[in-house]
Amino acid sequence: MNFKAIWADRTPYRKFLILLGLVLLSTFFSLTVFYMLVKPVFGLDLVANPNLINDFSHPVVLNVWRLMQIIQSIGFFIIPPFLMVYLAYREGNSFLQLNVKPPVISSLLIIILIFSAIPLINWLGYWNERLTLPSSMAVIEEWMKNSEKQLGELSKVLLKADSPSVLMLNIFMIALLPAIGEELLFRGLIQKMFGQWTKNIHVAIIISAVLFSAMHGQFYGFFPRMVLGVLFGYLLIWSGSLWVPIIGHFINNATAVIVNYIIQNYKINIPIDSIGTRQGDVLILILSVVISLSLIYLLYKQRRSSSDSVENYYN
Repeated sequence: MNFKAIWADRTPYRKFLILLGLVLLSTFFSLTVFYMLVKPVFGLDLVANPNLINDFSHPVVLNVWRLMQIIQSIGFFIIPPFLMVYLAYREGNSFLQLNVKPPVISSLLIIILIFSAIPLINWLGYWNERLTLPSSMAVIEEWMKNSEKQLGELSKVLLKADSPSVLMLNIFMIALLPAIGEELLFRGLIQKMFGQWTKNIHVAIIISAVLFSAMHGQFYGFFPRMVLGVLFGYLLIWSGSLWVPIIGHFINNATAVIVNYIIQNYKINIPIDSIGTRQGDVLILILSVVISLSLIYLLYKQRRSSSDSVENYYN
């Protein structure tokens, strides 16, 4: 039986619900594969003793987490978009706009933009961290802080790298796979779904950016991540190529991985996380805003015609 585009006539709302179901099924399948591999590869029986995965004193637990991150990235972010496109869109993979070659100028501008926006993104994170909930929501706020702390500690562990080979593995795991997978799911598919649903590109970009940031579960970094999501959304619209936001996403993540590697192994103090938040950084912050807005304007000027990008969102 041919399942090609069997759900093509479903409404965007129904397609979104189908996508959620595919994400859940694919995630369950990927976790099943992970648990099947852990014991023969690493000798750990996580089914019998699930607490072993939190014992980082064990020599192989870090590699177990790396395997899980890779499998989850593929299962949660990469497989569902391709399945959904096959089952629900007659255009095939061209629907994801992966077949459009990224404009060279736009690619260079987004790389420069990611670096120039670091102080601005840091300031947004600094402001976000200081937001507090009403006293009536103290329990929720405490849960958010604990969750943020746990995810932060896990990120630090996963970023550990004592050799170039582990650095390359971290770039693959933390930068490349998430850049491809998250852009496939949120910009390539969800943003387009909401564009067809609401008939408003700007609303679609904001909704997909909110979902993108919320998915990470790091509440005190919600707004800077959402801003990046909005930026990536417009980059897709202006360029007509999903590769442009993928490049921006990759550069953003890879920068953090490489800087952490340099700090850990060469003891060089690179205060990349605090630039723009320190006393006396006002001028740096202003320059970051001015340069970033100028680059965004240049990226906008490089946009393709509406027939290549915006109108495709309503087909």
